[in-house]
Amino acid sequence: ITNSYVSVDMSAAANVAGFVGVNNGKISSCFVRESMIINKSSNSSHKTAGFAIKNGASANSNAAISGCYVAGTTSTSSIYSVSPEKSISSMPMVAGFVYSNFNSIQDSYSDILINTSSICAGFVKENSGHIARAYTTSTFSNPGQEAYIFVQSNRIDGGTLGTLCYFGF
Repeated sequence: ITNSYVSVDMSAAANVAGFVGVNNGKISSCFVRESMIINKSSNSSHKTAGFAIKNGASANSNAAISGCYVAGTTSTSSIYSVSPEKSISSMPMVAGFVYSNFNSIQDSYSDILINTSSICAGFVKENSGHIARAYTTSTFSNPGQEAYIFVQSNRIDGGTLGTLCYFGF
């Protein structure tokens, strides 16, 4: 998938992602922008992500995401997306970009307000793949939560963060 975008308000009570559920191919130059992504599920096994639930179904797939982003709405008084009208709101755990990364993400970013009382990560929740040249400026609106700015879990058996991975806060 190349040169595609999503700008929509969506709500569900299951796994919810702004662009694709599971990517097993190549996605480049795509974005989710000015969207409201709501997951109303109270089931802790359901996941929420701004772009994709999974990048690759396993470490053996060749999935790749490059040059993609998730962005809410910025205001003239902030460089971050802070609008609650265009954000991610979820009861289950949340990632600003990809929930589970098994393969490659590069040259991508997330900049969206995340509202949850659950565990959340600004970019990737679980990383078993490779992330390079990526950043997040995603913000969290619920101060009582367990929040991780970039990645919540970087697996020792395969997760790598390449040079120039950074985050702005």
